[in-house]
Amino acid sequence: TGVQLAKMLLVSLGYKSENEGFTGNAWATNVNVRASQKGLYEGLESIDVSAALTRDNAAQMIWNALKAGEVKYEYTLVSENGTLVSKTTLENKKDTDGKDLTMLKDKYAVTTRENVTLQTISKDDKGTYNVTTDGASYTKVDKDYSDLMGQKVDVLVKDNDNSKVFGIYANEDS
Repeated sequence: TGVQLAKMLLVSLGYKSENEGFTGNAWATNVNVRASQKGLYEGLESIDVSAALTRDNAAQMIWNALKAGEVKYEYTLVSENGTLVSKTTLENKKDTDGKDLTMLKDKYAVTTRENVTLQTISKDDKGTYNVTTDGASYTKVDKDYSDLMGQKVDVLVKDNDNSKVFGIYANEDS
């Protein structure tokens, strides 16, 4: 079901079931609250999360999780009424640039360059394409993205390697 997949995805993002109430009688409610906060149901507003998922809805949820920020728990000792007590706080993991660290970046070293305009596409002699956006140039792109020319796109690229483009997609504005 949607809520079962959401629980698995939340745990993969760093949430702990015992800390978040993902077990017991109210587990589904707690999972749905966190899943909504993290954007796991984006683009799926009309699904019944307690029903079986279709493959495309499951894929959308997984994609949303890959783009979501990972979390971690920080534990600190504080004194309360003369005794030391461990306090737990939930924090977003941060990338080196200070932005939230996504699962896509952390686990797969993939960066999404968002909201760039596709400017030029040319085929090279090896059957791949050279692509230029207003932000960067990419080589050895496997697919012809000419149908997206002039549109705002998101580019998925291997960190620091503009020859490893995983995909170019029209974003919400297009």
